[in-house]
Amino acid sequence: MKKDLFILGSPRSGKTTLANQIGLRFNFNVISGDALVDTFEQIFPEMKMWGHKNEKNIVPFFFQYMKNIKHHGPNRNLVIEGTDIWPKTANAMLDKEKYRMVVIARPNLEPESFVVEIRKFEKPNDWTTKHDDADLLKQAEWFIKQAKQMRDEAIELGIHFMDTTGNRDAVLNDFMDNLDNFLS
Repeated sequence: MKKDLFILGSPRSGKTTLANQIGLRFNFNVISGDALVDTFEQIFPEMKMWGHKNEKNIVPFFFQYMKNIKHHGPNRNLVIEGTDIWPKTANAMLDKEKYRMVVIARPNLEPESFVVEIRKFEKPNDWTTKHDDADLLKQAEWFIKQAKQMRDEAIELGIHFMDTTGNRDAVLNDFMDNLDNFLS
């Protein structure tokens, strides 16, 4: 059986889009780490699961959940995507015999372009819909900094990195076309 895929990276880089495309095209079960964390935040805010600073709360839960879903779910591959786990943490905890990892980010965007790109790929229930462009512009610098840090960690650790700064769709499609080899 092929390995499962763990997609992580910076916000709005294409993680969810790629995971959903893989799920449809290759019949993988898609697990959204962001949806899990959002659910905990809504029901148990005292657990403080959201955000890079709370990785210590997210990681043990997330990796145990991955094991459980694989054990209890149908015998299909998984594609898991999420934002708030960094390459170094995932690399230290991920069972490399069972999973492959890819990091996706847009480290070369300017803040103004980042806001345009957010709006371009925005869905009705995205967190970004609650923010106006001025607020997103303020956050853009942090997201771009995060993208650069994730890129650097991925490269340092030898984890496959995809820069979706340019033609995001072409980069994602190229990865999908080579997925079979990547998961071997």
